[in-house]
Amino acid sequence: MSASEPVPETGKVDILGLTPVCGLCCNIGSCYTDWPECCGMSCGGELLCGDCDFSCCKRGLSGRECCSCFKGQCACVSPQVCIKSQQQICCIDMRASLPCEPEEVPCILNVCFINFCYKWGCNCGCCASIEDLEKKYQLKNPPQVHVAVTEPK
Repeated sequence: MSASEPVPETGKVDILGLTPVCGLCCNIGSCYTDWPECCGMSCGGELLCGDCDFSCCKRGLSGRECCSCFKGQCACVSPQVCIKSQQQICCIDMRASLPCEPEEVPCILNVCFINFCYKWGCNCGCCASIEDLEKKYQLKNPPQVHVAVTEPK
């Protein structure tokens, strides 16, 4: 593996399946209830030029494995963020990033399952998953289409 390649993911959690319990800007604590994927633990992150990714006691990730006791590796990479981390232990997922990464750690304000803000805008909801919040965000903020208008000659 070259230094420019990211560390391959070993059982990371898809953020769309999470239900935030608490969140303050770029730090999110969530419930992860996908069964049986929630069994075991996974963690990963970046700190400046270091990138690490680990998992243990996870269901097999390839056709031959039934259970992965431990997988992981670290690499030196070109920095993309100051710090980014993701930890999942059974049904609890914690993640943080500085600066926020919209795809992995979006900016969120959430207290006791009640969401107030998502991706820097008002987006209220109770017990809403990140997928639900993202759908509401997309409805409020449709992609911008720029049309060039030229005058006839």
